[in-house]
Amino acid sequence: MKLDNSTSGILIRTYLFGAILLVIFYAVIFYFGTSLTEDNNSMKRLAIVGEHYIIKYKDTEPKSIKINPLLTVYTDYSVLPESLQKNITKDWFGSSTFHIEHLDVEFNVLGKLIRHGEGQRVMYAVEDIDAIELEDEEVIILTATVFGGGVVLLILASAYVINSARRISKPVTELAKKLKDDEDFEPIQVDGKLSDEMLQMEEAMNTYRTKVAHAFDREKSFTRYASHELRTPMMVIKGSASILNKSTDEKVLKQVGLLRESIEEMESLVQTFLFLARDQVESDKVLIDNKLLEGMSDKFNSLKDSNNVDLNITLLEPFELNACHQLFSAALGNLIKNALNCTVGGTVNIFVSKREIKVIDNGVGLSSKPRNDEGFGVGLKIVNDICNKYQWQFSLTNNVNKGCTASVKFREANSC
Repeated sequence: MKLDNSTSGILIRTYLFGAILLVIFYAVIFYFGTSLTEDNNSMKRLAIVGEHYIIKYKDTEPKSIKINPLLTVYTDYSVLPESLQKNITKDWFGSSTFHIEHLDVEFNVLGKLIRHGEGQRVMYAVEDIDAIELEDEEVIILTATVFGGGVVLLILASAYVINSARRISKPVTELAKKLKDDEDFEPIQVDGKLSDEMLQMEEAMNTYRTKVAHAFDREKSFTRYASHELRTPMMVIKGSASILNKSTDEKVLKQVGLLRESIEEMESLVQTFLFLARDQVESDKVLIDNKLLEGMSDKFNSLKDSNNVDLNITLLEPFELNACHQLFSAALGNLIKNALNCTVGGTVNIFVSKREIKVIDNGVGLSSKPRNDEGFGVGLKIVNDICNKYQWQFSLTNNVNKGCTASVKFREANSC
């Protein structure tokens, strides 16, 4: 059976465990305490009464003197009952309790050394305590009564504690439910009588929710502004680049080409940021084939040439991936760009399958700074954010010999 780990469940279990142990403890103490108290009281009484009669009959010849139905004085060891002689030596004196098992009786014995004539002897006062002690059955009944009373009190107290624990934990449960169900970040008000700590928690939670709501509003405003305001100047720049592209000056045409590439990269980056800022992105099916991968590779021709890098992309088999085309392209593009930036005069191998993408380079690795500090930066953070959005697994590890390997593992549900 699964344990109830709510606040009330923990309080109830803690109380019941402690209370049951306490009832059992006091029942055991009562059982042994009753027997011990009886024995101690009997010995104290015998020490007073027995010594009185021993002194009174100290000059009597060896014999046994019946004082009352319970107490007998023996003036010498020789007249002691045989059952006691088996448990007491001639030179023993003091006080003790002896249980004669074969007779099933119990005696308190007081032995006192006294002078007799020119010598000394030990006299004994023997009390039959078995006749006045509680029977085992009586002790068990008394113990059971005490234990039963404790159980009744435990049940009554448990009902009160359980009710109190549920009353205490109810506001916490209600607060958790409202936090889970309420997505509008409106102030939360928990019903019922709340403790001081619960009031402080409610106030702190509402303050935090207000800050989060403001942060979301700022994010939505930025997304809206970026969507409208950033695209307009980029369209103007693209239009101006189209006009400049009509020039016959080769230097101008070269600069216009670089400008158009930068504008396209900026548009792609802004679009990626806008998609990442949204709570939900409409996912389509991206066809991962050689045409798509070759197009991605061609985007980095200038970077490959400047770093003298061989870029090899291997597609094990074409497949479709449930993802936004823009975000997938951004993730793969940033992985390729990072690998090229970290490699000079080397090779970058990319393996693409239904399960994962692996980008392996033989560059500087994770322990050194990439050229111009361009690697391990915003690009990989974008990759990580995209992977988090689709619950893909992103990792970056050093290779055994040289360079590093970036890996993105897709969810099985995302591939089809």
